[in-house]
Amino acid sequence: MSARELRSLVSVILGLALPAGFSACTSSVSENQTGERTERSAHGHGDHEEHDEHADPHEAEGRVRLEPAAVANGDIRAGAAGARLIEERVEAPGEVRLDAEHVVQVRPRFAGVLQRLEHRIGDTVAPGDLLAVVLSNESLTEYEIRAPMAGTVVAREAAVGQAVEHESVLYTIANLSSVWVDFALYPQMAGRVRRGQTVVVRSAAGAPTVASGVVGYVGPLLEQDTRVSYGRVVLSNPDGGWPPGLFVTVAVTLDRARVAVAVPEAGGPGSVSRARDRVPPAAGHCGPNRRRVDRDQHGTRRG
Repeated sequence: MSARELRSLVSVILGLALPAGFSACTSSVSENQTGERTERSAHGHGDHEEHDEHADPHEAEGRVRLEPAAVANGDIRAGAAGARLIEERVEAPGEVRLDAEHVVQVRPRFAGVLQRLEHRIGDTVAPGDLLAVVLSNESLTEYEIRAPMAGTVVAREAAVGQAVEHESVLYTIANLSSVWVDFALYPQMAGRVRRGQTVVVRSAAGAPTVASGVVGYVGPLLEQDTRVSYGRVVLSNPDGGWPPGLFVTVAVTLDRARVAVAVPEAGGPGSVSRARDRVPPAAGHCGPNRRRVDRDQHGTRRG
């Protein structure tokens, strides 16, 4: 056999033998890898089963456990959700003022010399009570000045022996059973705050005080310097709990809407009250289905 024929025979033998060997090698590697994966899978499954045996059933459901102390410290409260009326509000700073419709300045009828002053600031007077005595310059006789209305003396602007004219103010008397609350109206509130809208007035001075009323006046113009107008609420003040000069916060209800599911908003005057879905936590747990949903004033879910 020639060398050429020998080389051809060797090539044929190698061509037949190599694929079989390569296939056997590949099969062996594949079997080894499959065995390793099977072993790892079995080992991992065992770990998972062992982990599940010690897992908290509530954690497995994605819940978070809250201890009673945490609930108390966080001031977490549960409320029954249901159909409710929610309100859109806007807040503004305000101040309690004298009701100008129930304030009077006491003046002498004739010029003269002030002989007597019968009351001090803070005194309560009734109609017809004696307030002062003046010696008239014209007749050189004394005449009395009496209270024209019931109220409280809030100012005394004269002194005994003083010469007084017809325009001199002796006393200012105010009926404090009602007061005005004037509050700022900014340009962005224009057209939204109107007469007749419900108002909640809050004072943080001392013990928190809250009163309700309605908008009785809305300023038609913005002040030139501040670009701010003002609104007014008349509050009943029989016990004197709203002294003039007190700074307050006024919350005006702009709109109301009824939503299917809501609970009262716990905070205060954010300016918009929003419906929130809240489900009472069972046994101190809250889970995926116990979440808060914010809605706008029309009840549309957001987020």
